[in-house]
Amino acid sequence: MLYSEKLNQRFRNSPYLFKKLQAFHFLISLIFLIPVLGFSQEDAQNQETAEDRIANLSIELVLKDFDLVEKSITEEYVDPGFGGTDWEKLKKEYKQKIESAQDPKRAYELLIEMAGKLGNENTTIFPPWLTQPAEPEFPEEVTAEEALPAEPPEEEKATAEEPSEQDAVDALKLKYTGVGVLIQQVESGEIMVVQVFEGGPAEKAGVLIGDVIVGVDGWEVSRETKIEEVTERIRGPEGTEVLLTLRDPLGEERKVAITRASIELKPEVKHRIIEGTIGYLRIPLLTPELASEGARALPQLLNTRRMILDLRSVESGSIEGMVRIAQWFLGAANMGGFQYRKGAFALPYNKEAIAAYHRPLVILTNSRTYGLAEVLVFLMQEYRRATIIGNNTAGRFELMQLIELPSGGVLRLSVARYISPRGNPLPFKGIAPEVIVEPPDISLLREGRDTYVEKAVEELRRQ
Repeated sequence: MLYSEKLNQRFRNSPYLFKKLQAFHFLISLIFLIPVLGFSQEDAQNQETAEDRIANLSIELVLKDFDLVEKSITEEYVDPGFGGTDWEKLKKEYKQKIESAQDPKRAYELLIEMAGKLGNENTTIFPPWLTQPAEPEFPEEVTAEEALPAEPPEEEKATAEEPSEQDAVDALKLKYTGVGVLIQQVESGEIMVVQVFEGGPAEKAGVLIGDVIVGVDGWEVSRETKIEEVTERIRGPEGTEVLLTLRDPLGEERKVAITRASIELKPEVKHRIIEGTIGYLRIPLLTPELASEGARALPQLLNTRRMILDLRSVESGSIEGMVRIAQWFLGAANMGGFQYRKGAFALPYNKEAIAAYHRPLVILTNSRTYGLAEVLVFLMQEYRRATIIGNNTAGRFELMQLIELPSGGVLRLSVARYISPRGNPLPFKGIAPEVIVEPPDISLLREGRDTYVEKAVEELRRQ
């Protein structure tokens, strides 16, 4: 009997575990959103400073944190072998060190060190002086006020209808006024364009990936210029013009006038047919809403002889969305589950599902393919349903729980790992592709070439 069948028999009547698992996955997404969205400046001002929290620390308070950390790891940590350490000996040793410490800050550092001995970077302690809200950071000129939806009035909350799939997709939109580029301060100190949004003003004006911004409306941008200053000068009202001075990789400078416009960033399913016989499908998030959008696109690709499923940089989603996409290619196959210290949870699947596509399939991955996207790749690999092409996936995917500590610190604790239908754990170091693609250089990107897709087409021609 397959491992997942055993899980299904044991837990098919446990809706509580399913809800708990979904909550954990939402938590994972939240962990990654916190540094991006941050808090408002007013909230930050109302919080204690890092110095305040250090000053308020005492050995007694650190020991209270120790007690909760020790109990949580002992009872809930995903690995019952504690990474090969002698956990009982380790916690006694560190409790003595903390009790003997003269400096509360040093005592807390010892607590962090103890958690680090497990050898799992997902499980760590954020001290109280580092859990303060951060200033929000957004690409280009987007502000927190533009990105975060306004809180609805109480009467709207009370009468709100159940959201539709389209509502859920719309909720993922990010609207702002700008030119439609993502810029980054690279190691040299230069401000470089690393993404040009499709259909935006910058693309229409001829801005390309790899362009370095050396001037904004005649104002010089140097290696010492802060990226925030450049962002502020690129910003402006809709319909107004900004003049960028750009330098290409060959050192040639040019001036580009761009009219600012309303930019709407929305995750969308993309599909097309390559060379008349190869289908291409990209789903940027594994959510039920985008899975439905993908299902509407799928019939247009069913007559192709081969298909490419692009999971590059797919880092988020839901169990339901991932399973629905997997069943397009696997049908009513077991999906494995998550193993906890005190039990397991089998991923639910439709036992009457019929695979829609049976022909050769390639899945594209890169170093940002993470989480449930890795689970999808792992499933396809185990069932020998697809050839994996690209780069090693991100790895380190586990379900995690955030536990607030008495001092104001936070314990991030790994509590569950994915186990495949055949009982194999998802590789912690990520999934290695069968065919490796070297990341393209700037010149290829500027030409609009996608070497990953080119390699996939090359491999599919052989099948």
